[in-house]
Amino acid sequence: MRALGLVVAVAVVGGIGAAAAQRPTLPARLARPGALHLIEVTGGRARCERWMVVPGAAGQGRLVRDLVHGGEVGTASIDYRLAADAIELTGRGWTLAGRGFGTTCELRLPVSDEGDALAVGGARWFADPAGCAAALAARARVATAFDACEADAVVTAAERAAMKRAFEQRLRDGGALYYEQAGRCFAVNVTPARSSRPDVVTGRIWRERVTRRVRSVSSTTYLLEPARDELAVLGSSTRRDDGTSYGISCGRRAHLQYARDHVYAERPLFLTRAACDDALRAERTRAAWSKMLAVRMSSSGRWRSTKACICARTVAGEPTARQARVLSIMCFSAGVQ
Repeated sequence: MRALGLVVAVAVVGGIGAAAAQRPTLPARLARPGALHLIEVTGGRARCERWMVVPGAAGQGRLVRDLVHGGEVGTASIDYRLAADAIELTGRGWTLAGRGFGTTCELRLPVSDEGDALAVGGARWFADPAGCAAALAARARVATAFDACEADAVVTAAERAAMKRAFEQRLRDGGALYYEQAGRCFAVNVTPARSSRPDVVTGRIWRERVTRRVRSVSSTTYLLEPARDELAVLGSSTRRDDGTSYGISCGRRAHLQYARDHVYAERPLFLTRAACDDALRAERTRAAWSKMLAVRMSSSGRWRSTKACICARTVAGEPTARQARVLSIMCFSAGVQ
C-alpha cells in the first residue's frame, strides 16, 4: 500500500507538473510567436485589435498589428522588455504608406497570467478573439491605454498637409485657437505681427480674463518657422488693470506635429471649438473603458513639458507664489491658461 501510495503521489505530482508545463507562463506568452487581442479606444470607439507577438533576444520583443487609416495601410508596433512580474513598454510607433513615426518611453506595468488573458495593469490582453469580444460586449473596463508611451497621432500625408496649411494661415491672419484644460475647452486669440523675415511668422497668443473683479491679459509671443515645422516661444507676460504685471523670457522651441484635427505643440491645439469638444468626448470615452495604472512611467515622445521658463525681473511686479506656479506649468501655456 505504501508503494502504491508513492506511485499515486508521483503520478499526481507528475500530472500537475505536466499541466503547468502545458499552460503558458508570462514569459512564454510574450517570448514566443503568437497573438494577443486587446481592447483599444480610438476616435471615441472601442474595438478589439489583434496584435502579433514578435519575440526578440534577452527578454525583449515587439507587438505588431495591421493599421488602416484614411485609405492607407501600414503597421503599428509596441516594443517591450520582460521582467519577473512586469512588462516594460520601451517604444511605440507606426508606419503608413511608407511614412513612419516612433517614440521611446518607459512604461512598467504589473502582469499576471489569468489563463485566458494576461492582466496588464488594469487591462486584459486576451489569448483569443472570443474572450476579447465578450469583454467588449459586456463593456468591461479592461481597455489598454498607453498614456505614458503615446506615439504621434496616425495621419495620412493629405491630412497632415491640410492641417499644416490651416494652422500656418491662422497664425498669419489671426483668429482663435482652442485647447483643453481640466476637462473643458478654452479659446485664445491670435494676433499676427509684421516681420522683416519672409520665412517666419510672428505674433502673440493672448487671453483676457477677470479674477476677483480685476481684468488681466496674458500673452505669449511666438515665432513660427514653417520650413522647419518649429514654433519658438520668445516670452510670456501678464498685465492687470490694477497696475501690476509680470513676465517670463523664453527661448524654447517646440517641433510641431500635425494630426487630422489638431496641432501638437507641447499640447494639442485645435482650430475650432467643435474639434476640441470632439476630442474631449473621445478622451472621456477612452477613460471610461480603461483603468490601467502604471508602476513607473516616463517618455521622450509627446510627454507634456513641465520645465519652467526663466522669470524676467524687469517687470513691474514679482509674481506671487501661486502665479509663479501657474507660469511654471508650461512656457507656451502662459498665453493659453
